[in-house]
Amino acid sequence: MQLEPDPVLFWRVRRTAPGANSLGFVSKEISVSKPSEVFRILFLGDSVTEQGFPDIVERLLNARYLQHGRKVDAVKLAVSGYSSYQGRIMAEMYGRSLKPDLAFVFFGWNDHWQAYGETDAEKAPKVRKPGFGQRLVRLSRLVQWLSALGVRVRGARPPLEEMRVPLPLYRENLGAIKATFRSAGVPLVLVTAPTAHYRLGVPDYLVHDKFVHDKESALITHRRYNEVVRDVATGDRVFVLDLERDLSFRSAEDLATIFTNDGIHLTAIGLATVAGRAVDLIETTLPAFQRRRDGFTGVDASTVR
Repeated sequence: MQLEPDPVLFWRVRRTAPGANSLGFVSKEISVSKPSEVFRILFLGDSVTEQGFPDIVERLLNARYLQHGRKVDAVKLAVSGYSSYQGRIMAEMYGRSLKPDLAFVFFGWNDHWQAYGETDAEKAPKVRKPGFGQRLVRLSRLVQWLSALGVRVRGARPPLEEMRVPLPLYRENLGAIKATFRSAGVPLVLVTAPTAHYRLGVPDYLVHDKFVHDKESALITHRRYNEVVRDVATGDRVFVLDLERDLSFRSAEDLATIFTNDGIHLTAIGLATVAGRAVDLIETTLPAFQRRRDGFTGVDASTVR
């Protein structure tokens, strides 16, 4: 996917790229003036969310509720390589302006890859320097995109003894995202990142390309970042979709159908599985959707805020 530079988010999808919208995301065009009959769900995330499970959530919910006069609109704000650093900014940019009724936040992987040069927060000033845009436009692969920011996955410079988003800053970012949606009156779902690594092992390339220091520490770190998600997901109108516990410890056969070979991204079955878990949470948590067995009568925003 082609990218273009962004002075705040580092990069976005090129707006003229196939499948991209005018906001720079791989998603349908978004109407800022949300129609009154629409229940809008924001999905903030990285490449796992960009893969498309929000689109399945939208189809599943509309198949059940559209006949009752209400439409569910899934808005996907996700780009490969994004961390909670970009998630915090996107929450501030779109948490009110797009008038969501619910938000899902799903980060973690890019946050705990090893940092090169500086952490994500420390790189922000470099993005604004002259020449950054020209360098980024010339690059095409994700590894190269990150290299333009000094996030080298291999090369002369060794990685820092630090993550792209260190654990305390990960907690701070999620807390800020939570506060932003709370101030907007929007219920929030924080998602733990599932993986096949616990059962099937960490792929060699993650060590070879220096995304992680070693396999053992990679597993420990992933667990710690997911624990932060659970810790932050407390309080009124804040929920956790614990995909790590739900999906990561299944049989090897099941994991092979849910995850691609990297143990991170999702197959078609995995996307449908995650979408189904999201729909289950929505229908069991939000009063507006709990009436489906008795006939849906419409979404009253006050019932979910």
